[in-house]
Amino acid sequence: MKFLIIIFGLLFSHSVLAEDTTIEMLNKGENRSMVFSKEIIMIDVGDTVFWKSVDKGHNVEFIIKGGVPDGVEKFKSKVSKDAEYTFTIPGIYAYWCTPHKSMGMIGFVVVGNNKSNLETVKKIKYLGKSKKVAEEFGGLAIACDVGKEKDINELVQQCEQELGPIEIFFNNAAVATGGNPLDTPLEVWQDQWEINVMAHVYAVRAVLPGMLERQEGYLLHTASMAGILTSQGNLTYATTKHAVVGLAEWLSISYHDKGVRTSLLAPLGVNTPMLGGTDSAFARTAAGPVKEPEDVANMVVSAIEEERFLILTDEIAQTWMERKTNDIERWLNGMRRLQGKMDSMS
Repeated sequence: MKFLIIIFGLLFSHSVLAEDTTIEMLNKGENRSMVFSKEIIMIDVGDTVFWKSVDKGHNVEFIIKGGVPDGVEKFKSKVSKDAEYTFTIPGIYAYWCTPHKSMGMIGFVVVGNNKSNLETVKKIKYLGKSKKVAEEFGGLAIACDVGKEKDINELVQQCEQELGPIEIFFNNAAVATGGNPLDTPLEVWQDQWEINVMAHVYAVRAVLPGMLERQEGYLLHTASMAGILTSQGNLTYATTKHAVVGLAEWLSISYHDKGVRTSLLAPLGVNTPMLGGTDSAFARTAAGPVKEPEDVANMVVSAIEEERFLILTDEIAQTWMERKTNDIERWLNGMRRLQGKMDSMS
């Protein structure tokens, strides 16, 4: 079965369009040499992108012939120098590193969620390895505030109009701010509830009717071990993630026999911007080894193929979950002792 996957959280978040974005120019990336650290980004009109010359020998050059919206003037930075550009015209901007364009060092900026010049960008004569990178571009990217049901409905409608029925929907967006109930403003509670919980509800309301009509579909929800165990120091995150666990369980019970499968991803630490780096305080309190996003993605694919409900990212997570369910009083006592140690260190 060919799946259309809509992923929230990577491109789509409550504030998906950042005002400033920094892109590093590198001699070596994860999978190949000569790369921009972010090859495809979405920004708003008026935002500025900064290219940082981490490794020498690189620059930024707009592909003027077919690669930028009408009215955009030539832009070419100096080699081995930092560069910046403020985008005032909506549309798709294709650019490359002049010395290394044949080696696949190209990037794309989508401004204002405007893709009106997509067809001309596809017709660019890309050189060497740039052709392979360019093939990855051209999919449907939509800016969406997941805390608003109207935005999610429009997202689903546009995807289905342009790409066909949605067969897998991945609810992944989340925020992790807040602390204890006395210090956390109610606005933070509301914000997390909208993003961490209601976004999942809105998405289910948008895609489930079609899945039930076709008698097939897949709902994938990211919670966290914070939703199965807890998240010490962050009550709002723990509470909302527990809600996601309850939602996913209910959906699995109610719709499995009607052709709609459900999986729940409950990772420990994952090396994403939310974690703040593997040495951050957040990472240290996440407990367990921090996984790379690619490793977690492979686990998710395997679970979908097996139609398995619970996706854990580490064996120790299974052990901790069993300890909690086998003897909740003992688990609570242990967590209280751990909290006491954390309080004494603060």
